[in-house]
Amino acid sequence: MNKTVTEQDLQFVAFLKEIGVLKDVTDTHIKMTKERGGEIMCVCGDGQQFADIYAHRVRKTGKIRPENHLAHIAALNGGPLLLSKKSPLYDRAMEKSIIFAVLVNAIPNVALYGHIPCGMAYLEDITLLQNIELIIDGEKALLKQCQKLAKNPKKYFAKWFKKRTTQKDHVEKVEWVKNLFSKVETAMYFHADNGDKRSYFLSLSTWNEKKKIIKKKWKELHQ
Repeated sequence: MNKTVTEQDLQFVAFLKEIGVLKDVTDTHIKMTKERGGEIMCVCGDGQQFADIYAHRVRKTGKIRPENHLAHIAALNGGPLLLSKKSPLYDRAMEKSIIFAVLVNAIPNVALYGHIPCGMAYLEDITLLQNIELIIDGEKALLKQCQKLAKNPKKYFAKWFKKRTTQKDHVEKVEWVKNLFSKVETAMYFHADNGDKRSYFLSLSTWNEKKKIIKKKWKELHQ
């Protein structure tokens, strides 16, 4: 399967770096240690890409002692592209995987990781621009669901809430879940294989601020 990155893709990545949409990942971005609350990593099931992503993430935090490491991997083919209902790859399984990982591990930090080249995006003719747009929309959808759970988690976790011994225990569980999901925070990253395989922090604020020139540049590259 031809999953190569095009010259236009490389130029677009360079442009996004230049205008500050894609920023270098620093130690402060990463929360995969116990002191920082841990991290749920939403990634594609592509083992080669994940190995690069994870190695880069560990390098950026320095050497993490095994006993201090706290990360949970939510991996399905397509990764965060499965979160948006606008995506041809939409699958609620990814949302559930992340949400139950947050609950089971009590980790409120979620990192959404996109990448190029992406085989699933290639199969569905998802361009690099669309790839990023769908990840952004998926993050929005995930946060919206978490906000709903912070208000009323009973239906979503009905089976778990039934596992109680007293009414007091039930009430405490509900309040604990509400508190956990009210604290959920997300961050987006993009792993670009442009010869050096680097991960970048995806700045939503800069993307929104410069959306018009971003789309203009994409059109110019594909004329």
